[in-house]
Amino acid sequence: MSQPKGAAADAYAILSACVAGRTHKISRVIDGVFNDALRPLGIRNTQLTMLSVIAFTGSTTAAEMAPVLVMDKSTVSRNLRVMAKQGWIEWLDAPGRGRRLRLAAPGRKILKKARPRWQAAQDRARDILGDAAIESVRQIGDSVGVIPDGGEAE
Repeated sequence: MSQPKGAAADAYAILSACVAGRTHKISRVIDGVFNDALRPLGIRNTQLTMLSVIAFTGSTTAAEMAPVLVMDKSTVSRNLRVMAKQGWIEWLDAPGRGRRLRLAAPGRKILKKARPRWQAAQDRARDILGDAAIESVRQIGDSVGVIPDGGEAE
């Protein structure tokens, strides 16, 4: 096969080595594994992660969650509104900026039901990526996100 030239050479260089493109591809595959496992419960992986942060912290705000999740505050707020409509979370303050929220009973229930499905998806992800890649992902994830304070909530 001859070497690509011009725009094809530029495209080949990008497609064959781009970290962003490859991590997005991997992310879509792994997201699919988790979302498929959680679908019977009516929850997506992002929502499960958010419920986990809320449960771990006891109570929190969208602004406190955003750096933990490495998401825009507006995206966190939008997801929280959906989760509140599901009854998974409850607001502790009147409407306004900086509203605190916590897990509601249905949220605790969905978290408990989701854990074995999450574990099965975690095992499947390990099968796909391998142990070394899983450890690398964990280390990289720890370096880019903030670990929330908490662990005392019930």
